[in-house]
Amino acid sequence: MRRKFAFIALLVASLLVPSIPAPESKAAVKDTPKVLSAYASVLSKKKYRNENQDYGKSYFSLTDLNNDGISELIISSSEDFMSKKEYFSYKKGKAYKLKVPKWDFYPAYGTLYLMPSRGSYAYYRGGPAYDNENGEGVMPYTLYEYKIRKGKITLVNELYKNQITGKNNKTKNLYSRGSKKCSSKKYESAKRAFGSEITFVANSKANRQMKGMVR
Repeated sequence: MRRKFAFIALLVASLLVPSIPAPESKAAVKDTPKVLSAYASVLSKKKYRNENQDYGKSYFSLTDLNNDGISELIISSSEDFMSKKEYFSYKKGKAYKLKVPKWDFYPAYGTLYLMPSRGSYAYYRGGPAYDNENGEGVMPYTLYEYKIRKGKITLVNELYKNQITGKNNKTKNLYSRGSKKCSSKKYESAKRAFGSEITFVANSKANRQMKGMVR
């Protein structure tokens, strides 16, 4: 009975994560009118506009992915997390498109967090819980860390934590980096670096103005 209760608790937890409270992302303090104007010129293109705030059309986020004091622009093709995303940065008066990995680098629904102290950002997902071959309850956590390098978004850390609940509700944690085991310190130090959640708004004129992008 205890074993069954423990698994139910894990399953409920998988539906609630990610549960890290974080404020909405904001434009970096050094965003100048030139930076905002450059991004406004991208967002104002017909293919990106979403004046009726339709869930199935473009959403955007203005957020400092590498903590250099200047925001990057992320455009999502819809409100859905798994929608195609385009990334832009700013240099010498212009917005330019960042290269991204060819594979689908966010593997499932999750949450994006800034990691200011590391000059990076993270994809984070908890769950869903499942039973392993030994009949133990497993709650998996995935943390991918990304950095902007040479005009490209690059995966620099692939971290996992499996919280395993066995007999008598005893719990143990297993950590890995990629396919190799690692210490809890590597995972937990990355997790502690989480800052603001990266959030998106519909690409309407009102929302562009709210972010300071008047054009």
